[in-house]
Amino acid sequence: MSATGVSSASETAGTTSAPAGSTPAAADAPASRPARYRRDDIGGQRAARYRTWRRYLIGAVVLLVVIILIGPRSQTGMPLDPRSTEPGGVRGIIDVLEELGVDARIAGGAPRESDGVALLIRDDLGEQQRSEVEEWVQRGGRLILADPLSELGPDVVGQTSIAFTEPTIEPACDDPFVTGVERVAVSGALVFDLPDGATGCFPRNDGFFMIRVPAGEGERIVLGGQATLTNSLLGTEDTAVLLVNLLTPDSAAGLHVIEPDGEGLPGESLGDLLPDQVGLALWQIPIAWVALVWWRARRFGRPVAEEQPVRIEASETTVAVGNLLSTAELAPEAAAIIRARVHRDMTRRLGISGQADAETFVAVVADRTDISPQVLRALLVDPLPYDDAGLVRYANLAGHTVARITQRVTPLGPPPAGTPPSDPDDPLDQARPT
Repeated sequence: MSATGVSSASETAGTTSAPAGSTPAAADAPASRPARYRRDDIGGQRAARYRTWRRYLIGAVVLLVVIILIGPRSQTGMPLDPRSTEPGGVRGIIDVLEELGVDARIAGGAPRESDGVALLIRDDLGEQQRSEVEEWVQRGGRLILADPLSELGPDVVGQTSIAFTEPTIEPACDDPFVTGVERVAVSGALVFDLPDGATGCFPRNDGFFMIRVPAGEGERIVLGGQATLTNSLLGTEDTAVLLVNLLTPDSAAGLHVIEPDGEGLPGESLGDLLPDQVGLALWQIPIAWVALVWWRARRFGRPVAEEQPVRIEASETTVAVGNLLSTAELAPEAAAIIRARVHRDMTRRLGISGQADAETFVAVVADRTDISPQVLRALLVDPLPYDDAGLVRYANLAGHTVARITQRVTPLGPPPAGTPPSDPDDPLDQARPT
């Protein structure tokens, strides 16, 4: 600063005068100051742009985090999906069967005549599709039903769990489908009652995990749980062996994995999808709102008479207003109030329209009374007094005038019978009540 001879105060004020004792070069400071200001302006613009881009960058990062958190997960399918390779999917056993040469087909509708085995993982069949599947079974097909709650299955009598654990389960039967099977893995499975004519394997808790039910020329083999087919349990114990035995056709026929048409799904609304705890929590919101309104709302009860600490007469109020106007030296305003009151009284007493102009109004009043037009003009037309003395004189004149009109003129009523028609050009006749 001292080298250029420019004080900080002058820089701030943006003046161009050179300080005393400065050199001619220093005196040329105005040429250097704009350059410096330009550098400051450029720096400020860069900082503003940086702050703008920083806000955009933070917003983009927040948006990316939200998308990652609530976005769809990288899954290859839903649970129990025969095409899914997730732990809950069923693609593993399909691949095993295809490796063994089985012609596996995943499709909707009913199995074809060339299909020897059909697998129904989840019974969401409509009436028509279920009827078609049943007819196919009656004609000699083998249906592996993995949905224990299906309408096509037997009655459920219990679970496979023992003391909250899921130990593997033994066949305990001589069925050819359990050949080579010593134990299979189950999870959350159910056991069935044994219907007449049916055979059961894997007994537990007074029921059977697998039931073979003859149906016409075919049969239904019902499993107590779908988890046994999933990829996560496929490699446990002899689960894969049992599934291969069940799902491999006897001949060159194929395997049909039935895709339900979805018509058997129950209709669900958004409220049905919410957990019960969420529904109860949502119900608490309007209940809390009603409680808050009841607590904070105004209550209208019976009026309560209160004794006024001070009673003020109407005349005292008028005097108080006058004192306030006098203190504030508002004589013209007070005179305007008096003029309005006089004008209103004359209008009511003489039956003159208040819309008439001032000169016409004065002429009509003077014609109907013995008051001179000069007095009326002083009351209604001339400038208002501007001091207290003039206001007193104006108030006395107004009082006497109104009293004189009140004593000598009675209010006008409707025109008596026989009165000639009104003259449309006479403002007095126009103001007369009818």
